[in-house]
Amino acid sequence: MRRLFWALLCALLFINGTVMAAPDFTAMKKQIICDCPDCGRQTIDQCASGCARGKELATDLKKQIVVGKAENEIFEYFAKTYGEQSLGVPRQQNFWGRMAPIMPFAILVLGLLPITYIMQTRHRKVRDIGGKKAPKVTAADDERLDAALKDFDY
Repeated sequence: MRRLFWALLCALLFINGTVMAAPDFTAMKKQIICDCPDCGRQTIDQCASGCARGKELATDLKKQIVVGKAENEIFEYFAKTYGEQSLGVPRQQNFWGRMAPIMPFAILVLGLLPITYIMQTRHRKVRDIGGKKAPKVTAADDERLDAALKDFDY
């Protein structure tokens, strides 16, 4: 019976491998974006002290923490109430939400593919045909070069 009690207690405390605790207000302020035109889409943590909208969002965040909602529930609330643009990090629920962190690297790879292909085909062409050989220098070229260098003003 004791083992069952401790197993249930551990199951309640550790959900998804993390200890359930009250969400940290300062950490969550860094993940919610103020949507007023004065702040320039900064987080409510960085929002100007005189911004009424940032203060409103911060008090709403405090209310949600006091009610006892979990961090994911609070983000769901902000997404439903203020829209997805209020979240600093996109939720990974749909295809584009999952692809958002990977996209810069995918674009880099897709950009390197044509460059690599062009370089390989040029290298293959030079290897098959042979590179351009430098023209042979004759005595007439040496005389012409010496005359041009004498006239050249350093």
